[in-house]
Amino acid sequence: VGGHGLAQGLDRRDLKDLTLCLHDTSIGDRTAAALGNSLSACDKLEKADLSLYNTKISDVGGHGLAQGLDRRDLKDLTLCLHDTSIGDRTAAALGNSLSACDKLEKADLSLYNTKISDVGGHGLA
Repeated sequence: VGGHGLAQGLDRRDLKDLTLCLHDTSIGDRTAAALGNSLSACDKLEKADLSLYNTKISDVGGHGLAQGLDRRDLKDLTLCLHDTSIGDRTAAALGNSLSACDKLEKADLSLYNTKISDVGGHGLA
C-alpha cells in the first residue's frame, strides 16, 4: 500500500525534476506500475533520477514503469534497476520509450544482475 500510494502522489503535471530513492526495499510490480502511470502524467518532466535497485520489481512492473518514461521533454535520466527481476520485456519497453524522448541528452541506466538477455539488450538498443 505504501509504495503504491507514494507513486500515485507523484502525479503532477508541472513536475520538472524528480529524485526517488526506493532501493533496498520490498516494493514490487504494483508500485513500479503505479510510478509509471504517474510519470506519464508529468508533462514537463525534464530530469528523473530513479533508484529502484535491489527491490522485488519484475518484468510486469518494469514494463509499466518503462512506459511512463515516454516523456518528450525528458533531458536527463538516471535509472537504477540492477539486482531486480526485470527482463527482456522491460528492456524492450525502455528502448521504445526512450526513443520517443526527443530531448534526451543523458541516460545512465544500471541494469546489471537482472534477467535481461541478448533479446532484451537488442530491444533496448
